[in-house]
Amino acid sequence: MTHPAVQEAMSGCARLAEAAGAVGSPNPIDAIRQIDYDPAAVDSYAVQLRDVIKDVQKAIEEHEKAIAEHESGTGGSASDSANEAMRKELDELSVELKGLQALVEEVERIAKLMDEVVRATATEVLDVCRRADPAAVVVLEGDWLPGDPGEDVVHEAVAEIIKLCRQCQDEVAMRRSELDKAMAAVEGDGGAASGGVAGTGSGGAAGSGEPGAAGAAGPAGGGSQGEPQNGSGD
Repeated sequence: MTHPAVQEAMSGCARLAEAAGAVGSPNPIDAIRQIDYDPAAVDSYAVQLRDVIKDVQKAIEEHEKAIAEHESGTGGSASDSANEAMRKELDELSVELKGLQALVEEVERIAKLMDEVVRATATEVLDVCRRADPAAVVVLEGDWLPGDPGEDVVHEAVAEIIKLCRQCQDEVAMRRSELDKAMAAVEGDGGAASGGVAGTGSGGAAGSGEPGAAGAAGPAGGGSQGEPQNGSGD
């Protein structure tokens, strides 16, 4: 599912897109469609991570209970060895829990940043469309000739939208890379993503294609599609 702000921007560019076709300019809606961020997918990923956290917390509680029962009912060197092994597992689970909790916070932080940049870009795109709308109307009514100012306005508006969308996608890609690094750090710590309580995850963050973390499938996004070419230059 596409971000609601992106859908709104595509709808708002309908007349400009039609005028762009009439003057031979790229379709601005194709550029807007390249913005690859689905907030619902990221939210779903965060929910999955929280579910894994609950599993780890439950495992910690069970280990603590088992250790308490073991210490109160046994003795000797064999008992000491078993107790040491259980405490080691408990420590590993505690480290895993901290890593997962930090990852959830990072997912939420990055998701907020991506949401802000997508919404801001959509607002700018709609502003460009509004400013170019009178020229688009003239073009669609047929009251123009090649080289008229209205044609230039349409070309320039499309070029500006393409530039805005490329900048937005670059920012989203950078934030996605940050999230991938955070996921990789959890995996490197031997957390659930590395075969701990929740098993191995699959799927990357926000369409990155990287392995998922903590047994949760990463949020899906759009693939890398070909960018529309700007015939009039950036």
